[in-house]
Amino acid sequence: MYWDRWKADEIKSQSIADILVDWIWASGVHGIKIPQDLLGVIPDGIVGPKTLAAVNSRNPRELFDQIKIARFDFIEDICRERPANNKFKRGWMNRINDISYVG
Repeated sequence: MYWDRWKADEIKSQSIADILVDWIWASGVHGIKIPQDLLGVIPDGIVGPKTLAAVNSRNPRELFDQIKIARFDFIEDICRERPANNKFKRGWMNRINDISYVG
């Protein structure tokens, strides 16, 4: 369901597809809007031709690292804005750390 909805099969890098779909699964539309902003496309929360073209035109290793850092920053922001979420922070960070780039 998540995989197809977010057109992950159209992403050339399996590692990029994995980290994006995982973020969307864990955080909803933020998991695509923030990467869209990184890519310089309108952050509309829709994976369309412009988002896919931007993803597939980037160096996959560099993009993976940028997305991973953005996810860490997102978690930090969530915990700063709502300190009650700190009890989940370690697990969230571990989940992100478990996703590795495979070239």
